[in-house]
Amino acid sequence: MVGRLSLESDFISILSSLGLGGFSFLLVMLATWTTNDTNIYISSLAFSGVFQKVRKWKIALFCGFIGIIIGLLGITDAFFQWLVFLGILYGPVGGVFQFSLLLKMLKREAVNQDKPIKKVDLYAVISFSIGVVFATVVHISNGVSFVHITGIPMVDGYLVSAIFYGVLNYKVLSNIYFFWINSCNVK
Repeated sequence: MVGRLSLESDFISILSSLGLGGFSFLLVMLATWTTNDTNIYISSLAFSGVFQKVRKWKIALFCGFIGIIIGLLGITDAFFQWLVFLGILYGPVGGVFQFSLLLKMLKREAVNQDKPIKKVDLYAVISFSIGVVFATVVHISNGVSFVHITGIPMVDGYLVSAIFYGVLNYKVLSNIYFFWINSCNVK
């Protein structure tokens, strides 16, 4: 409400215009402190698992130094592009993974996590690749071209990879369907 009245969208600018500059400075400092101490803690825990002989305080100091350098380089300006890139990559993975799980459930196969994977599923790799290419095209065209389903690259990549994985596994699906029809004694 105060933002509408002051015609400002930045919370710190609103507080400063109300004469609460010291409070806004304290607010920013506390928010930064609570966020970054968690970041240093998590990254130092991850690195301490890899570098077990190095003392933990040295790892935390190194992680803090790297965080400061990354912040000074302005890498956060590209954060949104990084998230879009991850969405383009991981959306199709989800489509293939969930459709594969659906196929296993329809075939009544046990999903065993202890069983080693013996081969690469070529259909999954092809479907993933097609989903990534499609999501990239949707992202480049900003969802404006005729080549999109929803206009959201991650969702489009997910749907396209799932559809292609289903099409490539058509023989498996048709066998399940005919088995189901025959088991129901439908004539």
